[in-house]
Amino acid sequence: MAISDEVLHAAAAALSDAARGENIYLPAAKARRIVEPALEAAIEIVRRRSANPRIERTRAMIREAIESQRPGL
Repeated sequence: MAISDEVLHAAAAALSDAARGENIYLPAAKARRIVEPALEAAIEIVRRRSANPRIERTRAMIREAIESQRPGL
């Protein structure tokens, strides 16, 4: 899975800015090397959790509850 350059750039800039706020020098290139695997790991965790059948059943129940409250359906 590829994360877009725009997202990586924004995340690296945010990490670099946060480090600067703590008086830590963190160049954008190094921040990007830190951010990219972290984002990929986070996305994989979300993907695995969303495939959980219990979560899917909960989502279906919520969808049904919302749809049953809509007038005219």
